[in-house]
Parts: sequence; C-alpha cells; structure tokens
Amino acid sequence: MVSFIKGSWKDLLIATIFISLAATFSASQDTIEHHYSTSIFSKLGSYFYHDWTRLYERDPDTGELIQPLQRKRWHILFWHPAIHPIFFDAWHLCKSAMIFMFILFGATFVFAKERIVFSWKKLKHWLLLLILVGCYGVAWILVFNLFYDYLLLL
Repeated sequence: MVSFIKGSWKDLLIATIFISLAATFSASQDTIEHHYSTSIFSKLGSYFYHDWTRLYERDPDTGELIQPLQRKRWHILFWHPAIHPIFFDAWHLCKSAMIFMFILFGATFVFAKERIVFSWKKLKHWLLLLILVGCYGVAWILVFNLFYDYLLLL
C-alpha cells in the first residue's frame, strides 16, 4: 500500500473518485428506500419509486403476484433470460452502479500495482479492465446469491 501511495497521485485521485461515486449511489439507494416522499427522486417519475414486486410476474386476472414468485423474463426466440432488476427501478440501478464503482476502485489498485497507466487507445488495457470487472462482478453475484437465496434464510 505504501508503494502505491508513493506511485502516483493520479491513481489515488481516480480511486477517490470511484469510491465517492460508490458512496453517492449508496446514498441514493437509501434515500429512495427510506425517504422517497421527501427526496428529489419523488419528482422524477415512477421509475425512481422502489417497488420490489415489479420484478415478478402477476396473474393477469387478479393482479396478484404468482406464487411461488416468478421473475419476469424476456422472450428472445428460444432463449428466455430473467430480466435484470435495473430495468424496473432506480434503486436496483443505483445498487448495480455502486457495485460497478467498487469494482473500478479495486481495478485502479491493480493497474497501479502493475504500473499500468490506462490508455483509452490500447486494447490490452480494455481487456484487462473487462476481465477484472467480469471476475469481480461474477464473484459478487455468486456470493450475494449464496447468502441471499440460501444461507440467510431459515
């Protein structure tokens, strides 16, 4: 860590920007969930209202959620993937953006440790960043789902 601090003030500035953006998205998430009616988000439309039930299929006749809960899906030829929650409300968009900022924060340290100055024109830098975002993103999703779907339930 000490060699990183001595390495480049630009890397520290970039890391500070990413962690600040992560904090901003986290604050937005909590504001949407806990103070929606008195926040700036209440003036921006229904996308900014946090409603977890929008992610799931409803019975067309009664409007009730189908039990057990079934995630809404896209129907693309023979492929029917579940729709990502960021398409339903800003709370999920802010959460995803916060996670992405944390991953970019960590990637900044990897680039700094390897003494790589990111260049917008170098394909190998983009590939390294894509690999880091992909690996950290998959790790986050797997651990989150393990705890959310199994380990934290009775």
